[in-house]
Amino acid sequence: MPGAGLAFLEDSIVMAFAEKTDKGILLRGCAGAPAPAYSPYGTLPAAGFKNALAEILSGSLPRVKDVAISIPDIAVKAVVLEFTELPDNRQEAEEVIKWKAAKGFSARPEDCILGYQTMAASKGKKVFAAIADRKIIEGYEDAVSEAGLGVSVVGIHSLNALNLLSEALSDETGGSFFAVTASKSFFSVMAVRDGATDFYRCKETGEGVDATQQIEATFASYKGKNPDANMDKAYILGSAGGISGVQVKEISVSRLVSLGTGVSTDGIPSLGVMAAAGAAAAR
Repeated sequence: MPGAGLAFLEDSIVMAFAEKTDKGILLRGCAGAPAPAYSPYGTLPAAGFKNALAEILSGSLPRVKDVAISIPDIAVKAVVLEFTELPDNRQEAEEVIKWKAAKGFSARPEDCILGYQTMAASKGKKVFAAIADRKIIEGYEDAVSEAGLGVSVVGIHSLNALNLLSEALSDETGGSFFAVTASKSFFSVMAVRDGATDFYRCKETGEGVDATQQIEATFASYKGKNPDANMDKAYILGSAGGISGVQVKEISVSRLVSLGTGVSTDGIPSLGVMAAAGAAAAR
């Protein structure tokens, strides 16, 4: 049975129904609708999103009780952390990770929600952690609940799109590459080595700003600090062009998913489809 994913973009929302099959990710349904423009740092206009969701659900999509939601990277602070060691007790380990991730963040650790993945490193452990103000996450959940839906999990666009990319193109990527998520108001760069996130940077740019030079500088900085890494490929998830310094591949939705009968993504922002489908398929 396909899972349901819902992506919040700057001025629209996208819902996708996707599932893993023996032939890859199958998109069973997809729809988008305009929504009120908002800042990921502030309170969402729940009534406006309720109307947008009602418009989507009034179509031919399958009925759904809960969704996995995907939110902009700039709504959270995500970072790759290094530890010599972590406590064996899970709760104690989470407190250590949260304290370190919250350094320089706008909210106090006790007011935050933490999500993380641990990875083996040559010395100690690396942790990809995302920390968010609890009120911001609750705002997204409230906007969805206003439409009568539950929320199963919350993730960020870049990670959901990366999961979709890794699932669909595992043979091509070779396990080591850059993944660039390009939105109207931000970009993120992930360096993936041997299938694990080794580096992450997110930068708010403002709508209409060309971030090409900043993205290229991020590539160069990482490669300079990791000269032994074979990082000659970059996959663009979203809209970005003219990037040099690596072999750039702009990824279309059709390369990541197979469309079910009668399903179309025409006119729907590609990043929204990728993020929503990635969230849905990961359930």
